[in-house]
Amino acid sequence: MRTPTRFTSLSAATCAAVLVLSGAGVASAQMGGSLGEGGSTALPVFDSRSEASLTDEGGGKYAVSYTNGSSHDLACFGAVLPAGLARDYYEALADADWQEAISGEGELQDPELQAEMDAAISAGHVGIITGTDGIGYVDYLRAMIKEQQPELTDEEVEEMLDMTLDMVDFGDLFEDDATMVNFADKGATATWAAQLRVALPKSQKAGGIVTCFNGLGRGGVIGETTYIEVEHAEEGQGSLLSNVLGSLDIGGSLGS
Repeated sequence: MRTPTRFTSLSAATCAAVLVLSGAGVASAQMGGSLGEGGSTALPVFDSRSEASLTDEGGGKYAVSYTNGSSHDLACFGAVLPAGLARDYYEALADADWQEAISGEGELQDPELQAEMDAAISAGHVGIITGTDGIGYVDYLRAMIKEQQPELTDEEVEEMLDMTLDMVDFGDLFEDDATMVNFADKGATATWAAQLRVALPKSQKAGGIVTCFNGLGRGGVIGETTYIEVEHAEEGQGSLLSNVLGSLDIGGSLGS
């Protein structure tokens, strides 16, 4: 029997990408299978039209706004963490060879970044984004197992779910029933929240990473994931792409 291990392959900030791409949730990542074995082979998009933003509400609490500019209804995971670390993680993910990762020929883990993430988690400076229009982490994993192995009985599904939860330790980042799979409908803006266990120093800004994907309905029914986008935001600012576009003087608006 495998002993519980702390989830370190991409850290809590980017667990969404692993959960979606692996198809079997965290268990697949822990068992060393390729990300494409039964999961989505869609490559993450890092230059989407969607936009994420953060607002500091005090006491380590942040309001997270996500405007879905894609052509899909999306389900999203994400985390708030120190701005510099969020930016470094986003850039590392954007530069990663996802084709190799999906095929099992490459790894996404960066030991140096992981050490920084572990330190931030230990300091209470990482908070999972939660909402009111979504489904819980455990319910999502259960739906994943049912979708991937429809031949299992309900009892067998629960046994596999228990095994998965026993193998992964997120510490006190969130409760198992936290609504951390949040919906963002096409063309709409969703508002979520994140609570850090320990507020950042006043001199330090927060950042966020949000991963969204299609194929998950509000009833917990999982279809094929054909689209995945990853967005980054910093406190008081929008997404990196939006900031760059907004700073360009191109003699008129886009599309004019």
